[in-house]
Amino acid sequence: QLPGLSSAQLNALSTTQLEGLETRHFAALSSIQIRGLNSSQLANLAASQLNAMSATLIKALNTAQLPGLNATQIEVLTTTQVAALSAAQMATLTTTQIGSFESTDVAVLTSAQIANMTSLQLGGLQAEQMTALSSGLFRALSSAQIKGLGSTLIQALGSTQLRTLTTGQVGALSSEQFKGLEANQLQQLSTTQIRALTATNVATLTTDQLDGLESSHLAALSSVQLRAMHSTQMQALTTTQLSGLSSLQLATLTSSEMAGLNSLQLSSLSYVQLNGLTSAQLSAWHDTQLDGLSAQQLGELANTQLAGLSSAIFGSLADTQLGSLSSAKIAKLSTGQMAALTSSAIYALSVSQVNGLTSAQLQALTSTQIAALSVTQLDALSVAQVKAIATSWNGTTRNFQTGQDAWMLRGITDTQITLLDAAHDSGSSAMSVLFDV
Repeated sequence: QLPGLSSAQLNALSTTQLEGLETRHFAALSSIQIRGLNSSQLANLAASQLNAMSATLIKALNTAQLPGLNATQIEVLTTTQVAALSAAQMATLTTTQIGSFESTDVAVLTSAQIANMTSLQLGGLQAEQMTALSSGLFRALSSAQIKGLGSTLIQALGSTQLRTLTTGQVGALSSEQFKGLEANQLQQLSTTQIRALTATNVATLTTDQLDGLESSHLAALSSVQLRAMHSTQMQALTTTQLSGLSSLQLATLTSSEMAGLNSLQLSSLSYVQLNGLTSAQLSAWHDTQLDGLSAQQLGELANTQLAGLSSAIFGSLADTQLGSLSSAKIAKLSTGQMAALTSSAIYALSVSQVNGLTSAQLQALTSTQIAALSVTQLDALSVAQVKAIATSWNGTTRNFQTGQDAWMLRGITDTQITLLDAAHDSGSSAMSVLFDV
């Protein structure tokens, strides 16, 4: 009778003798007796013999015996037997043995068992096993254990598992693991989890992954995370996603990131968002980007922001865009910005805008720009403005030749003077007095 055999006697049984034992014999073994079997003997046990062992007997196996179980034997273990394994026993299992567990076995693992598994062991799990791991157990994984999971396993995570990830676990994800997440998985993350992502991982976001982020996710990004994004990523953002960024967040974007935004994206920015941008950021814009700004948006920009726009951009402004700027803002434009305006843009300036031009701005106008001034605009020039070019004129002498020559030299045409003359018999505007028309 087997119950009468000592552990030493059991250890002396040959493979053939063990094969001849019935399942009832194994069911009758004590914990002390089972410890007498060596790893080689255990490896030769039939599935039925192994199944006959109680959970108590399985738990009695020592750490030297367990490595003897092969993949097939691991597969036939019942959930009751698996649940009975101690934390110490779990720590001795090989990756091959871990990978041989049925999904139902993985589902019954306890937090103590999981906690004792190494990152290498966890890396041995199959995708279907990972999905069977309860969200509570998954949340219990340490950062070191999380790092052991391959990108394939990360990709297998369900929405419930993803939502239970702690910020520490999210922050522990490597770039390679993070690449394994699909857009629909990222969509499951909370704003708190998104904020826990490392800047390195944010920088690796693909355009497909970005599709999974909501505007609320973008709103949760820190300045460090935002600065980690590159221009290609910025260009991939939808206008809805951009709407989630606050003015403070937009103010942290680098010049290269700003340069990555296209005209459609810029056109979607609210006045509050635009007002948060710095002149340095606006200096990174190019003319095709500014095409997207409406006249109203451009008109809302502060003088300091307008100062950041390049001359090339001002040279590309549409008449309606320039027309949205108040006379006070026009007066703050640099001489370089003024000189870059097209003749069409100059012609489109309102009387109020022309009245606001400074002497320095008038002096910066090119001959082509001056030749584009309309009669109404010429009539609107003040004495001080006319004297900006006719510097020796006293402001009252009619038909002052030296002053006329100065304006003619700067680009005013005979046609303009003729039209000015035809507009009134004897005008009283500064330009009419100078040319006596």
